[in-house]
Amino acid sequence: MKKLLLFSMFCMLSMMSYAESVTFSWEGASTDTGKSDGWEATQNGVTLAFWKNAGSNVPATNKEGSVRLYNGSKLIISAPSGCNITSVAFTPTSNTYSATNLKYNGTALTSDTWTLDDPVSSVELVAAANARFKQIVVTYMSASSDKLSAPVFSPTAGSYYGAQTITLSGSANATIYYSLDGENYNVYTEPFQIEETSTVYAYSKVEEKTSDIVTAVYTIIPIVTYNSITDLAAACTATSANDAPVVKLSARLVVTYVNGQNTFVSDGERGFLIYGTNTQYTTVGTVLSGSIEGKLYAYKNLKELAITDGWANVTPGAEFSGVTPGDATISALLGNADGYESSLVKINKVNFEANALTSRSVTVMDEEGDELTLYDKFNVLSATSFNTSDQYNITGFLARNGENVEFGVTAIEAVPKNVAAPTFNIETGTYEVDQTVTLTAEEGTTIYYTIDGTTPTAKSNVYTTPIIVRETTTINAIAVDAKGNTSTIASVTITIDKPYTTIAELNTACTATKKADAPTVKFKFTDLLVTGVKNNNVYVSDGEKGFLIYGNGYSFKKGDKISGTITGLLYSYSGLNELAVSDNYANVTITSSGNAVTATEKTIQTINADYKALESQYVTILNVTFGATAVSSKNVSISDGTGSLTLRDNFNILSSETFDTSATYTVKAFVLNYNGTAQVYPIAVEDIVKNVPDAINGVKVATEEGSIYTLQGQKVERITNKGIYIINGKKVLVK
Repeated sequence: MKKLLLFSMFCMLSMMSYAESVTFSWEGASTDTGKSDGWEATQNGVTLAFWKNAGSNVPATNKEGSVRLYNGSKLIISAPSGCNITSVAFTPTSNTYSATNLKYNGTALTSDTWTLDDPVSSVELVAAANARFKQIVVTYMSASSDKLSAPVFSPTAGSYYGAQTITLSGSANATIYYSLDGENYNVYTEPFQIEETSTVYAYSKVEEKTSDIVTAVYTIIPIVTYNSITDLAAACTATSANDAPVVKLSARLVVTYVNGQNTFVSDGERGFLIYGTNTQYTTVGTVLSGSIEGKLYAYKNLKELAITDGWANVTPGAEFSGVTPGDATISALLGNADGYESSLVKINKVNFEANALTSRSVTVMDEEGDELTLYDKFNVLSATSFNTSDQYNITGFLARNGENVEFGVTAIEAVPKNVAAPTFNIETGTYEVDQTVTLTAEEGTTIYYTIDGTTPTAKSNVYTTPIIVRETTTINAIAVDAKGNTSTIASVTITIDKPYTTIAELNTACTATKKADAPTVKFKFTDLLVTGVKNNNVYVSDGEKGFLIYGNGYSFKKGDKISGTITGLLYSYSGLNELAVSDNYANVTITSSGNAVTATEKTIQTINADYKALESQYVTILNVTFGATAVSSKNVSISDGTGSLTLRDNFNILSSETFDTSATYTVKAFVLNYNGTAQVYPIAVEDIVKNVPDAINGVKVATEEGSIYTLQGQKVERITNKGIYIINGKKVLVK
């Protein structure tokens, strides 16, 4: 084992004569990891031995001025010969990396100053989590002068893979004796090797003084050698370094990729990951002979051999000019993930489903429609531009990350575009009628398409006949030649916006009950008759049905016929269907004016029964009597002998009118549905006419020549106002 003298070490003697302290300091130290298995620091007879053990890396000094132990690393502190350690004081870089992360005999230390209840010559500490120390102070004292210190074993007793070389050390001038059977002792002169499980007995002797006999049990676990990666992978059952066996891989290997501590190799049949520092064999294509020793386990389900012998038994051979990856489909990779794991492969013609990485990953799809997650483990994708419209060939390794299967990319190349995309006979746009879409492509290619907005592949619909589009649809299409080369995606979005053409269609489609929920629709018509206009209300008729169009911007008058298209919101306002204009009648023209407008004669009974069918129609009601002399809150009840309903003065035309409740009237108005109840709206005072009887009933007047009476029977001398009078017993209208 290499001994490394650290920077700025100095010794601090205790103020007490019987104890001494040695301080190890790493302030200003540069990065150093020693050998691949561990290293030692020695000062004034005190030795700190830092071992990788089960840690992810060898303990190392670093630029922050500390020494770092990784989870699973081992620290062995040994006192000078003939002395015992009484305490150890640690100075951590922070509480996170304190000495409480260390365990002695399986028990965690409770503070950064550790006092041993039973002083010993050597202690072994194992890191249960990462620990970092700026300095370590070891205090020791002489062992009892009555007894010689026993020898110290290195390595300490324990379980080891493969043969171990045992080193014994003891007090100065002492002769060490050792035995492998506890009976026959030999003088120790040099390190010796044990190749099977053994108990080593040892004691020290100086003249007549003899130490206690100490023992160390070494359990030697045979190292299994595998001659192929297939056999090595099959034997990988451990899931952590702590329970991983040490094995050997002895096969002719080729380096396929190196990135940091990841070295990928292949034996020609399959690949495998060798994990650990590699500064010698970094050229892709290098042939390796000999053997590699390491811990075999699956890290996050990815099988690896964590090297423990530092490539010591590897001999490099010739180098290839390059390593050719094997072609594979995503389906093949996912169907045999174990077989392809860590093998260098190439996936051809994939499409990225995003233009950038998310959490260092992105999904791709191949021409068969299968998807795979790419992981930027080697920082290739982050340094490469890619997009969703082009195709790419990607090279890399299939790996596992827990339950997920990922692909670590080592190279990416764009696929040349050599197939023209299909063309459409129609452009993206809005159409009022169904459309027939025809696709064409280069001769010798096949067109594949989708109509659900998804990306087309060679598994999508094959285009053979024109596509009939009856509703808004996006058609995506590609052309694929006989060699499998794929064009870019051609796309067209066809919006079908069929207008309503009759009032009946409008009424059927009117389901929204408030403006916020109303759909925007088009109403296309020819020669609608304007039956009435008032404020923003335009009443129209197609000869069978009436409808209310609401909105300003019109120049129509009663009796006009109009043609064109109106765009607006279709909904029911308090029960009355209407089209709220949103285009200011921009596409409407007056085709004729002065057309007769006839109010259809209806009884109140009929209106009450059929108000939905009669909605917004212009009607005449005969023999109407008013239930009050004036409107109240814009309403007044009317009846005609067949029923009664509310006349609504919606446009404030009757606010100053007085009605004769004993007379009858002829009323012209528009029928409306007010929250499920029939009402009528007059839009002009002239549409309410009081009926005049043909003779005077109940009025007795003289019929002498020249006498003049009012309808109330009052005699007048002369006519001063317009109206109806009785002259000589006959009704006369004076204008």
